[in-house]
Amino acid sequence: MEINQLRHLVAAAREKSFTKAAGLCFTTRQSVARSIRELETELGSPLFAREGNAMILTTVGEVAVEQAQSILDAVDSLKALCGSQTAAPRRMRMAMSLNFLSGALTDAVSLVDEYAATDRILELSAKECYECVCARDVDAAIITAMERDFPMCSSIDVASMTAYLLVDEGSRLAQLPSCSVADLREVSLVLMPDPAFQYEPMFKLLSAFGVDESSVSIVPSQSSMLHIVKRVKSAGCIVTNAYYGNPPRGTAVVPIVDHRLCWHIYMLYNVNPETYVSVSSLAKRLREVAN
Repeated sequence: MEINQLRHLVAAAREKSFTKAAGLCFTTRQSVARSIRELETELGSPLFAREGNAMILTTVGEVAVEQAQSILDAVDSLKALCGSQTAAPRRMRMAMSLNFLSGALTDAVSLVDEYAATDRILELSAKECYECVCARDVDAAIITAMERDFPMCSSIDVASMTAYLLVDEGSRLAQLPSCSVADLREVSLVLMPDPAFQYEPMFKLLSAFGVDESSVSIVPSQSSMLHIVKRVKSAGCIVTNAYYGNPPRGTAVVPIVDHRLCWHIYMLYNVNPETYVSVSSLAKRLREVAN
């Protein structure tokens, strides 16, 4: 088993195509196919099955890709650590998702404030943060999103938080001790930008009730969400625990009892010798303040 074989496996899983994987790895389709075939022989199990024109991971393949990605992350980090000893240090470029500071853990906010004193920080939508990390326009990004994968960059799931439904205090849902995914179909949802990216698990569950992204109102900020919720009794938005226990006047928050809809704080990053030490330190401190 070789490192290049693992890179070919991860790329093929990401692209669902040996040809596209070859392009990512700057090699030939035949080389990727050979790597997968040799891994399957060594592991004693098929890693891919074909569905139409797409190559879909088998159950064993899913586990193998997860393990391969962990190995590649460790190898890349080790290389970056060695390179960081000679690389010239520079300011770190960071991004954070819109309104992260108003909905994140207090200690995490203080940590970001500390970094803002010396490093360059951009506030973007969660999807834009991800795209900037993938394009290497920033070194790291901190975002909030429901559970999802980030196949084109390294990521750390820093913490998870219960999601809450914010509604008008006169709403029927405001009287409930908790609500479920089924209850959300009664609500005219008001969400932040990039709902398909940030709320992906929720829409997968709501699709069974005929609810999709096209029926959702999209607003740029939490203040806009609050404005609509206070004026439209049927409206509701998904918020973090920042509102729990002290919701804005005229509103109520109801915990959503489904672990699949928990908010997660993710740190996305690239392994780069010039910023490796800074990025590693930030990741470590984020984990510390979140636990």
